[in-house]
Amino acid sequence: MKIAVSGKGGVGKTLVAAGLAYAFARRGFKTIAIDADPSPNLALTLGLSPEEAEKIVPISENKQLIESKTSTGYAGVYRLTFTVEDIVRDYSVKTPLSVNLIVMGTVRSIGSGCTCPANAVVRSLLRHLVVERDE
Repeated sequence: MKIAVSGKGGVGKTLVAAGLAYAFARRGFKTIAIDADPSPNLALTLGLSPEEAEKIVPISENKQLIESKTSTGYAGVYRLTFTVEDIVRDYSVKTPLSVNLIVMGTVRSIGSGCTCPANAVVRSLLRHLVVERDE
């Protein structure tokens, strides 16, 4: 089962998403929560301390991961097909509420360089989680 929570800013999306994730995890479902908000706070709502939440490196900002998935060895040329199954296993954070959390991240500022590789990884991971993965 897959559930998306969306809406205007300030309407309680994070609280609803955390409540749903916790309810499903408590009932024994394997639960992955994806925080794709430009101001990610789902980690705190799922019980991580501010210090623990601060240590999470968003997928789009994980330079080592992006490089390992997209590098071809040629400047400006990126691989757009790669596996992402390992990202859930290796880069999700288990919260005190038994929910696995993945923080996607966002583009921090204009002029921060090409975001093509980061976007390719985030897009592929979302496609994998929403379309291909059966959870």
